[in-house]
Amino acid sequence: MNEPTVVALHTKLARGEMRSVGELQVLAGRGFVNDHYFDDPRGRQCLLLSTDTLYEFGYDAGTLIEQVTLSLKGLQGLTDGTVVHIGSVPFELATECRPCSGMAGRLGEEPEEFKARLAGKRGRFAKALANGVIRVGDPVRVSTAAVEERV
Repeated sequence: MNEPTVVALHTKLARGEMRSVGELQVLAGRGFVNDHYFDDPRGRQCLLLSTDTLYEFGYDAGTLIEQVTLSLKGLQGLTDGTVVHIGSVPFELATECRPCSGMAGRLGEEPEEFKARLAGKRGRFAKALANGVIRVGDPVRVSTAAVEERV
């Protein structure tokens, strides 16, 4: 069985404008440097998405405005507070990202149908717990240590 890895990275430059990149600089508690959501007051620093969603619905990486696309099966089923290590950088999972009418509109899809299809599959918000750089191809692992144990 293949170990999960980073499949794609994107940075959001502005509303609806994503750029594919080979690496992202991460600042703890702030997100990705030069990303539209860097220091976002709502806590939307990082959006992680599994390739499972892309394959199921036929989307390309970055289409759903995720910054980090992972080949991590079961990402959506992990509990809030779980730590996912991407390369050397730990991220704490937060709430799921809910599909919205705005996203459906940008994709030219019927909003209610889009929201129903992607409910529970749109990705997970996460908070960076350390500074570092993540790259396409980096290994991904789910920590077995409790979040409370982090320094």
